[in-house]
Amino acid sequence: MREKYFTRLSTILLIFMILPSCSVYRSSSGLIDIKGLKEVQIQDSGRLYSTYDIDKYEREELLGQLSEEALELVEKYHREDSWPEAISNFEKREKVRSMIKNYRAFILAEMGDKYILIIPARANRRMPLGFRPKHDVFFIISRTAVGEL
Repeated sequence: MREKYFTRLSTILLIFMILPSCSVYRSSSGLIDIKGLKEVQIQDSGRLYSTYDIDKYEREELLGQLSEEALELVEKYHREDSWPEAISNFEKREKVRSMIKNYRAFILAEMGDKYILIIPARANRRMPLGFRPKHDVFFIISRTAVGEL
């Protein structure tokens, strides 16, 4: 009887520990809380910067908005070679521009006339195969290419 109680108790505690980390409002890295970010719709995926180099001045500007760890994630996952297979190069994206509009995207930071959008893996797990991010990815995109939901 006592063993069943402790087994159930430990199972319940484990569930309460796991559930918060599975929230669609947490990034897959756990470093970014998406809940407070503004969700937007990508209206013109032709305005994505797929191979953008963040210079040292932009990096300084971004450190005023993001933690060092979050900025390192952006720098690692903002290029097309880290995006889902279906959009991993220009030729593939050209064929599926309308699908890119279906991503759940959130403004993570502003950089001059551009936004950095986070495309959370958990919030986009219902996208078709080939479009689902394995981890959070980031899009650098012109401000004029996104709209309100």
